[in-house]
Amino acid sequence: MGDAVKQITGDGGINIDGNNNTLNLYKQPIKYDLLSKLCKDLIDSDLNFNEDMNINELPVELLEKIEYNHLTAHKELYEEFGMYFLDIDGVVKKSLGDNSIKLVRIIKTLYLEILANDPNQTADQILFNIENKLMNYTSLIDSTEYLNEDVRYSISQIVLYVFEKCQILKKPKK
Repeated sequence: MGDAVKQITGDGGINIDGNNNTLNLYKQPIKYDLLSKLCKDLIDSDLNFNEDMNINELPVELLEKIEYNHLTAHKELYEEFGMYFLDIDGVVKKSLGDNSIKLVRIIKTLYLEILANDPNQTADQILFNIENKLMNYTSLIDSTEYLNEDVRYSISQIVLYVFEKCQILKKPKK
């Protein structure tokens, strides 16, 4: 075997030499370990929630709910996350088990408090306010283990989880 030869194409492309190579250009947007720790962190926080809150899952198409609530800032992000909802759902359930309902109740309680303080907010403003509040209740911010941007990204996934469960924002009329 001779020395490896590197081909320069001049266009910034990638050249793969050899057999049976795997090239994965798509990056998985879910950081499973971070999402799991964040779920546990939030349910262990001192966030309040209504224990008796009725949590019913109503089947609604995600894209329909995004349009119905006139999401603009969260639209693209939620559409992307929607492809991974089953992964997010799996991480939440595996991390929290029966306590996943507590996470839903915490976020729904935050939603109701934010809505009561200013009922004229847009849906995007409400979602940003929920995310910002959750950022204050995690020990993962400014940790050496994760970037704050990654923590915020995972918080957005948790909020989407509750949004998809039809517990926050308006539900389209059938």
